[in-house]
Amino acid sequence: MMPGRDDLTILQQLRSQDKTKQVPVVLLTAKGRSVETTQLAQVNVLEIIKKPFNPTKLANQIEALLDNSCQAKNTLNQTLLPSDS
Repeated sequence: MMPGRDDLTILQQLRSQDKTKQVPVVLLTAKGRSVETTQLAQVNVLEIIKKPFNPTKLANQIEALLDNSCQAKNTLNQTLLPSDS
């Protein structure tokens, strides 16, 4: 928790700026209400990991999420962007 700010507000600010709108975000939260989860999904959160989580598996879990996100973006770019040939 950040005093005076909530996850959704901070993410909306990130997504509104060109420099930070593509930054992958994984949230660790004690909350996780369904309304909040739906709202966070609308601002492109890769994953919401609810507490308690396994700290020994956390790094691997985040690495896998980021790898999957990069692979998906590469596939999408190859599909949507015209080739040089």
